[in-house]
Amino acid sequence: DIIFGSTKKRLCTEFEKLMHKKFQTELYGKYTYGDFKAFMKDENAEDVDVHLYRSMIGSLMYLTSSRPDIMFAVCACARFQVTPKVSHLHAVKRIFRYLKGQPKLGLWYPKDSPFNLEAYSDSDYAGAMQEANCSCQLYY
Repeated sequence: DIIFGSTKKRLCTEFEKLMHKKFQTELYGKYTYGDFKAFMKDENAEDVDVHLYRSMIGSLMYLTSSRPDIMFAVCACARFQVTPKVSHLHAVKRIFRYLKGQPKLGLWYPKDSPFNLEAYSDSDYAGAMQEANCSCQLYY
């Protein structure tokens, strides 16, 4: 799977054409940050138990070493540890549901395996601001 995005529609279109030329891709759908903006500015919502929220975030942070697929979502939720709201707790629970539904995804580090793992992760998605109006395409 690949998600790509830009604030300039032209760049998305050019990249989409390039991907179609090089690979057999199928457009899965469009992803927008609309719901995520509301998630950020939830000042009037009900507070939740800070200790419970931090405990859940801590567990998820531990998992990110073997589950890079949740890194961005967990880090986004971790930003609200000072005053978590109900919407933030729902987002964290959604990550747990995702993990429960996808138990075999992730990286496996065998104890006796003589391999060197080299990886690069752009964990902040190229510095994308949460407030940015960015649309992305998902291919599989």
